[in-house]
Amino acid sequence: MKDIYHKYNIFSLTVMFLLMINVALGVFIYMNRGCNRHQDMVAFLNIGQGDATYIENASGQSILIDTGNKDSDV
Repeated sequence: MKDIYHKYNIFSLTVMFLLMINVALGVFIYMNRGCNRHQDMVAFLNIGQGDATYIENASGQSILIDTGNKDSDV
């Protein structure tokens, strides 16, 4: 009878240990999922006939601001 309880305890401890490892691994992956996340970017472009600024945010939205050249009539 004591052997059955001993085997049951070893089995339950093993299951609990594996469950704890899985939870810890899940939390680690969840917390570090943003490590390779795209960051904000700003690029200044000198095209020769004018300048431009390209802005891209972390969600992938982008905007290009064309400033033209310094001799423009605007």
